[in-house]
Amino acid sequence: MIKKENIPNFLCYLRIAAAPFVLALLVISALFTGGGYVTFTVLSGVVFGAAMITDALDGHYARKYGLISDKGKILDPLADKVLILGAMFAFMLRELIVGALGLWFIIPLSIIVAREVTVSLLRKYTAKKGAVIGASIWGKVKTCVQSVAVAISYFAALFNLNTVIFAVICLAGAVTLISLFPYLKMYLTKLKELEGKNV
Repeated sequence: MIKKENIPNFLCYLRIAAAPFVLALLVISALFTGGGYVTFTVLSGVVFGAAMITDALDGHYARKYGLISDKGKILDPLADKVLILGAMFAFMLRELIVGALGLWFIIPLSIIVAREVTVSLLRKYTAKKGAVIGASIWGKVKTCVQSVAVAISYFAALFNLNTVIFAVICLAGAVTLISLFPYLKMYLTKLKELEGKNV
């Protein structure tokens, strides 16, 4: 039985656990044509959608019952990253199998990964200094745009609109890069505050 206080983090773990299934089902879909292709694409989309619903549920539950924790502040955005990036990499692998744009996906995905790694390292560093920084409004905007991009990609995939998939993931990459700069400012400000306290 899961304890009440562990439910938000459990939902985060569910999102992380869903990522391999999202990726596997979408890649498998590329190996089929006709009904098989549609079935596996839809299954992957359903798993992704259900997993993203837990993102809203864990936040709502944590706020409602006062269960917001330092661990949750780190785990929640991490779970989002794993799930969304897993789906985007799945679309790249799918494109490598069925289309001609596969290698071009490396550009926006590299930008997204670089941004996420940078923010994660900064978050880890500030945590060691005694300050835990959760997701900001920019992080939420970035996650929302990425989620919508993946959702559009699923619909486009059903009709083999590979250019549309590439375009929306590039858009997500651009927004992700833009969202990095407010985070850098926020972390630099926090680090200066921490250094001031240690003087």
